[in-house]
Amino acid sequence: MFIYHLRFGHLRLQLKLRTSHINLLLLLLCLYFTPAKAQTLVYLERADNLLFDQNILPDARIVIGNVVFRHDDALMYCDSANFYEASNSLEAFGNVKMVQGDTLTGYGDKLYYNGNTKLARLRQNVRLIHHEAVLTTDSLNYDRLQDIAYYYSGGKIVDDLNTLTSRWGQYTPYNKRAAFRDSVHLVNNRFTMDTDTLLYDTESHVTKLVSPTVILYEKETTILSSNGLYNTRTEESKLFDRSQVIHSDGKFLTGDTIYYDKRQTFGKLYGSIEVVDTTQQVTLRGDYGEIYEDGSTASRHPEWGSHGFATRNGATVCIRICMPTRYSPSNWLSLTHCPRIAPTSVYGHTTMYASTATICKACATRLCISATIR
Repeated sequence: MFIYHLRFGHLRLQLKLRTSHINLLLLLLCLYFTPAKAQTLVYLERADNLLFDQNILPDARIVIGNVVFRHDDALMYCDSANFYEASNSLEAFGNVKMVQGDTLTGYGDKLYYNGNTKLARLRQNVRLIHHEAVLTTDSLNYDRLQDIAYYYSGGKIVDDLNTLTSRWGQYTPYNKRAAFRDSVHLVNNRFTMDTDTLLYDTESHVTKLVSPTVILYEKETTILSSNGLYNTRTEESKLFDRSQVIHSDGKFLTGDTIYYDKRQTFGKLYGSIEVVDTTQQVTLRGDYGEIYEDGSTASRHPEWGSHGFATRNGATVCIRICMPTRYSPSNWLSLTHCPRIAPTSVYGHTTMYASTATICKACATRLCISATIR
């Protein structure tokens, strides 16, 4: 047991503490007597005219003409302003410009700035420029402490590749990432993207899909996904949770996981996959599949001699979709399976013509018979 005598002014205290309480008491005393971090002041750097009007603004200095304020590493320019020194804040009007460091610049018709909270509120004809990204809106709040800019009444972010619009948006300069909610619309010169919520990296141009999303290549391809990543520069995507790739010629590709490269016209499907050709009225199901849309399978996989394939684990059936470059995808479909399953027993609704026996590498080098739908 320890006995402490403490004195605060005329107050004397005698504390009887156990050893286990000593550290807690010392911590509380340190917190109580440690001063808060000092807030820095906003300074008026220059102005053409300085006025006081006790009747209109008794607590403010009115500054007019080529006005410049400074707060830490930020400079604020305007035509005129009301400067409230007591509250460390200001209201700026006309040709407002805020510069932070050498990479971030904001413009607007009005600025309300609080030096204690470091919150800047830009209003009317607002632009925020950071490297290649330009954010435009009518009302923008920029929290300099957290380095977060956000709008809530509609806005747009444009970079060197995409234009994104939404009702609500947030941009973080230090990592160049943005978040969008409510009526999100992305426009690229090759496709559009529509969703309710979207995350976007303005440096890598990768979008993260977190809500039902439609990616549309007009008259070509539609991608449907609610969970995945889409690189808007390379047009490569990783899609999860039963996403779909739909082609304008009537083919539907569905899988638990899809890796799809639009520019290379190539896709891999994993999990419970399904390939539907509405033109030929054929449905292919399996556990893994690859699709080539440009007829280049022969050069990439000579052992296939086909357009793509799907396999089913634990079964004797493997399926290959054939598309020679001289034929359209809807006219050719090639099937391969092990000989103990007759083609007509698997696809009894289709007339097939058997070819010579071949070694199918997709079937673990077992003897297989190829058959083609014509």
